[in-house]
Amino acid sequence: MHAHAHHCEQLVVDALGERRRQHFYDQGRLLDRAAAVAMGLEQPVSDIAPAAAGSASVLSRREGEIAALVAEGLTDREIAARLVISQRTSESHVQHILAKLGFRSRTQIATWVTRRQTTT
Repeated sequence: MHAHAHHCEQLVVDALGERRRQHFYDQGRLLDRAAAVAMGLEQPVSDIAPAAAGSASVLSRREGEIAALVAEGLTDREIAARLVISQRTSESHVQHILAKLGFRSRTQIATWVTRRQTTT
């Protein structure tokens, strides 16, 4: 099976390129079982939502702190100064948050944090 899986992955890389394959792989990791099955059955993508978007437990404690600071409008540099971490570490956390929640912008993170604060 390992050889077959490697062959299939290589076909995907050849068709999409490594960067796009990695993007789709990362997005797929965010799907729950029902969403992954729906995608496999070729249901419209709009019917499939990342499992993470509604779940509080998907972010680590530190990522939750950083998401809250993003919602306050702080830049990566300001977050780094507030938490006494490097700017690169702050940037990395924000990228992980975006990937875990299936978002593309800091505004989406801020909206997510705000909605969670109003529902809890």
